Amino acid sequence: MQHQKNPNSPRAFSAIVLAGGLSSRMGQDKALLRLGSDTMLSRTIALAYQMGAVDVVVSRNQPGFVQDIHQHQGPLAGLHAALPLCRCRRVLVLAVDMPRLSQRALTQLLAQPVGFFAGHPLPAVIDVTKNLQQEIFQRLQLPHGPRSLATLWRFAELPALPCHYPDELCNTNDPNSWQQVLNDMEIMHA
Repeated sequence: MQHQKNPNSPRAFSAIVLAGGLSSRMGQDKALLRLGSDTMLSRTIALAYQMGAVDVVVSRNQPGFVQDIHQHQGPLAGLHAALPLCRCRRVLVLAVDMPRLSQRALTQLLAQPVGFFAGHPLPAVIDVTKNLQQEIFQRLQLPHGPRSLATLWRFAELPALPCHYPDELCNTNDPNSWQQVLNDMEIMHA
């Protein structure tokens, strides 16, 4: 897909890659896991650009990336820090730990103005409004406020869409799920 140069075009979108987690269950940084010659981070960034993102903002608590203002608050904090840096009002939100995600599922998702796949809060396409940004900020201020993306998407009234490619929506949070991905890739290339 071609990159859309005009961020004000109705179909134009920015992308945010959420890669700021602690990877505690994985035991190593998920963003740096290698799938072939690419890290999961470089693969996810490349996928966003392949889909036509005007710009890609990486939320990652490391030097050289957008870091959370509200530490240890999960993906909500990543969104809070990254959204103001997006050039487009329409934003594709991606997780760094979805090795099977491809252009097929994202093409289906991006065909809609906004939405996410039912049962899977990521990937999602959101419309960034002041209302949404205020809601994120307010949730981060509450000591035990709702932090899940699913509840935020309900607030934003995002439609939950059926996915034609549900196998692409699994994420890898632990060594066993990562090994399964590697095994499946090996079988595919055998």
